[in-house]
Amino acid sequence: MTGIDHNRYERIWVLAKTSFLKRYYGSFLGVVWAFINPAVHLMIYYIVFTVVFRSRVEDFALFLFLGLIMLMFFNESTNKGLTFFSSHRYILENIKIDWLDLFLAALLSTFIAFLFNFGVFLLISIFFETEISPQVLFFPFILLNHILFCLGTMFILSVLFVHFKDVKHLWNLSSMVLLWMSGVFYEIDPATSWKTGILAYLTPLPGIIINTRNVWIYGEGIDWTLFAYDYAYAGVIVLVGWFLVKRFSRRGLEKL
Repeated sequence: MTGIDHNRYERIWVLAKTSFLKRYYGSFLGVVWAFINPAVHLMIYYIVFTVVFRSRVEDFALFLFLGLIMLMFFNESTNKGLTFFSSHRYILENIKIDWLDLFLAALLSTFIAFLFNFGVFLLISIFFETEISPQVLFFPFILLNHILFCLGTMFILSVLFVHFKDVKHLWNLSSMVLLWMSGVFYEIDPATSWKTGILAYLTPLPGIIINTRNVWIYGEGIDWTLFAYDYAYAGVIVLVGWFLVKRFSRRGLEKL
C-alpha cells in the first residue's frame, strides 16, 4: 500500500467517524443511542405483530430485527445521499478531493451505525440460543451486495435532489413503501407464492434480507438465483449512479 493510498483511507475513516459521532454530539447518552434506537424499533414492531396481528413466523423477534436493521442501513445511507452536495458543498468547492471518497465516507458512517445494530442482533441471538451455522460465512458477500446497492442509490439521489427538490418528498414516500414491500414483517418466498414472490425482484432489498435470514437464523443456504439477480441489479444501479454523478453533479453544485 502506497503512502497516497494510506492517506486516502485514513481521510475516509476520519470523515466517517466524525460524521457518526456528530450525530450524537451533545446528547446525554451519546453513542448509547445507537443501541437504544434499534432496540425500541424492535420492541414496538414485535408487540404489534405478535400481540395484535399474531404473526406465526418462526423466531419472529430475530426475523423482524434482522429485516429492520438491513432496511435501516439502506434508509440512512440513501438519506445521506439526498443531502450529499449541500452537506459537503464547502469541501467540494474549496478542497481538491475525490468525490468518491466523500460518498464512501458518508456510507461508512452509516455502516458504523449498522455494526452497532448488528451487535444488538448478535446479543439477541445469544439470548434465544440461536445455533450459528457455517452458512454465515456467506454473509460478507450478501452484505457487500447491500453496500453496493446503497452506494448506487446514494449516487442517483444526490444528483436528482440537486436538480429536483421534490425528490426528497418522493423518496420519503418510497421509503415507506419499501418498509412494507421488502419482507421486513412477513415472509417472501418466490418458490411458493408468486403474489409475494414477485416482490423479491422489484429491488434487491427483499432478496438480500431473505438470504441474510437464511444464513443467520435458519442455517440454510443462499438462494443463488436471488443472489445473482441482486448483484446484477446493484451493479447496474452503481454504474448508472456514477455516470449521473460524473455527468451532472458539477452543474448541480452550481445551483446550490
